[in-house]
Amino acid sequence: MFVIFNITRFEWLEIFELKSLDIRYKIRGEKTIPSNIVIAAIDEKSINHMEFGKYKDGWPWQRRFFGKAVQNIFLDGAKVIGFDISFTSNDESNKKNDLYFASILRKYPNVVIGSYNLSKNSYEKAFDDFKKYLNTNLYYLNYSLGIKNPTYRNNLLPKTNYKFVPSIPEYSQIVPTCVFTVGNPDSDGIFRNIPLFFKEQWAEENNYGDVFLPNMDLMIFNKYIKNKKININLKTLTIEMGKETIPVDENGIFQIYFYGIGNKIFKKISFIDILNNNFPKETFKNKIVLFGYTTSSVGLYDLRPTPFNNNEAGVFIHANTIQNLINHDYLKRLNPLWRIFILIFTLILSLIMLSFKKSINKIFAFLVPIVFIIISYYSFINKIWIDTFYIFFANIVLITIESILSFISEYKERRKLKGFLSKYVPDTVVNNLIKNKSLNLGGEVTDVVVLFSDIQGFTEKSEKLNADEVLAFLNKYLTALSEVIRNDYNGTIDKFIGDAIMSIFGAPVKYGDEIERALNCAIDMKKRLKKLNEELDLPFELKNGIGIHYGNAIIGNLGAPFRMDYTAIGDTVNTASRVESLTRKTKDEILVTESIFKNAKGFEFEYRGEFSVKGKSKPLKIYALKGRL
Repeated sequence: MFVIFNITRFEWLEIFELKSLDIRYKIRGEKTIPSNIVIAAIDEKSINHMEFGKYKDGWPWQRRFFGKAVQNIFLDGAKVIGFDISFTSNDESNKKNDLYFASILRKYPNVVIGSYNLSKNSYEKAFDDFKKYLNTNLYYLNYSLGIKNPTYRNNLLPKTNYKFVPSIPEYSQIVPTCVFTVGNPDSDGIFRNIPLFFKEQWAEENNYGDVFLPNMDLMIFNKYIKNKKININLKTLTIEMGKETIPVDENGIFQIYFYGIGNKIFKKISFIDILNNNFPKETFKNKIVLFGYTTSSVGLYDLRPTPFNNNEAGVFIHANTIQNLINHDYLKRLNPLWRIFILIFTLILSLIMLSFKKSINKIFAFLVPIVFIIISYYSFINKIWIDTFYIFFANIVLITIESILSFISEYKERRKLKGFLSKYVPDTVVNNLIKNKSLNLGGEVTDVVVLFSDIQGFTEKSEKLNADEVLAFLNKYLTALSEVIRNDYNGTIDKFIGDAIMSIFGAPVKYGDEIERALNCAIDMKKRLKKLNEELDLPFELKNGIGIHYGNAIIGNLGAPFRMDYTAIGDTVNTASRVESLTRKTKDEILVTESIFKNAKGFEFEYRGEFSVKGKSKPLKIYALKGRL
């Protein structure tokens, strides 16, 4: 989504990032600052008093009252006054009021008057007399911005308006008249930035060249710092005013760093109180004073939604902007290259965390977007806007998808493993192994009990039956004895070798009673075989010999990639097989080695002597298992 936005600039995608910025404002809360700005409020109180009080003047008020208010403010020590209202036509009651106000402006020239722009369509539809008036009232061009590094002109794509409507010549020839618009809202309808200058298309069409007109806020700040010339540095995309350097984007947009709700941040004095000198002395000393409509100005709508207030008066947006310029509170948004770099960096970190095999380690991958949000917030506190939503969302999507795929893969692997192990051990053991993740199918050397069982005289007996009968009784025999090993004593069926069964006790899971389980299993296998003989009704009796040995063996998966078995190999396995073969010599059903005899408890044995077996340099001491004690 982040990359798509930077390539295609789909504004609706930007909404999510803008909302994340608002969340950062809400978390930070209102910021208390020493304010350099006071609002001269055109509020409901003033409107009522002006119309129904001693002045008997309904809106728009006579200019002489504005002149008196300006004089009172400057006499109290104000530095600059700005009007967030326009004076584009003469006083409706008396021309002398315009002359009086002009005389006040001439006496106190640190005033900036705001006004508006006309679209080309509105200009073309205007009356000819009005267009003639506009085309001759060009004092505002004296305040157009200078250009530095013009060879970088392609860097700038400024906001363009067709024709600026200045205040009447009586005022515009004395003090600057500048654009007072707060620009356009972001894609979600919230005002978060302001254009600090506009390009006038009419001036270009009429051979005045590139004319960039300053926003009222920029001109007010310029007067506040007592600077004369304002330049746009096209190379650095900054506005230079003496020692001041103000960052803007390629459209001349300045990102506002909001302090909070305007009413709570900036002091407000009603116009009527200023007119009547009804305010504490030095209220305006060294201050910038902005005349403008407030939220209580009934019928004079100038409200805008901001991150802190859905109905913020436009004059407070201007105040916040000017205070930003005074305090050097420049909220700088990282450029797209930095955003892409951070995105890639965080995704790599998430992938590194996700590469860990243990699930608990993969959880740390979620720390990446969380830590990033924390860093993003503290960067915001320091007036650096790092795009948060795109990067956070991309990481969460990556982690979620990988987690889902990992879960699916693990689920399939668990099912595959369960099917694989179920051939050897009971389902309860398989489930416990998988649940506790204690399974190790790699090669390991461990102590186990190996039990071999083989039908005595199988070849001779099988010759009395046809092939189908042999397979039928053999399958029943192997199933019956395997169920005792696997289900009753949690033994592992290693393999079937013809009529022989090899089983392991102690792998893949140990219980600590491997010898006792193996001996009890051998006894119950004999009982099950006796019962099986009754069930099969064969022309001969099935007898088997069982050999049991305890020692270490190599346990793990053995075979080729396409044919793998979980098995045990080593001397312990060979010894158990040799002991089983001795049952034919000793005429016993169950034989065990000395390692079993010494470690077994609760069983009866008879010593059968020492026997030499293949693969052993020393004879083995062999014992016959007679039963339980």
